[in-house]
Amino acid sequence: MHSARLAVLAVGIGLGFVTSAQPARKTQPANLAAGKELFHQRCSVCHGVDAKGNGSMHDPDSADESKRVRPADLTVLSEHNGGKFPTDRIRDAAAAS
Repeated sequence: MHSARLAVLAVGIGLGFVTSAQPARKTQPANLAAGKELFHQRCSVCHGVDAKGNGSMHDPDSADESKRVRPADLTVLSEHNGGKFPTDRIRDAAAAS
């Protein structure tokens, strides 16, 4: 009888650990259509429709120095951040523009 109680207790503790390891909240799925539209409105003029830094604002021959600077290639952001997309940094940059 004593070993049966211990077995039940062990299983209960194990289940507790397993459930506590699960995320506490469910994340909302990304709204891809809204993200694409936001990118088109606020980012593509500099970064280009393919996000590789070839937008219409880039002009290497411009008298305006700011237009001569090639915008970042956004397609390699994850590679340059240890394999993780820098969501917060991008959101902050988009809000500031």
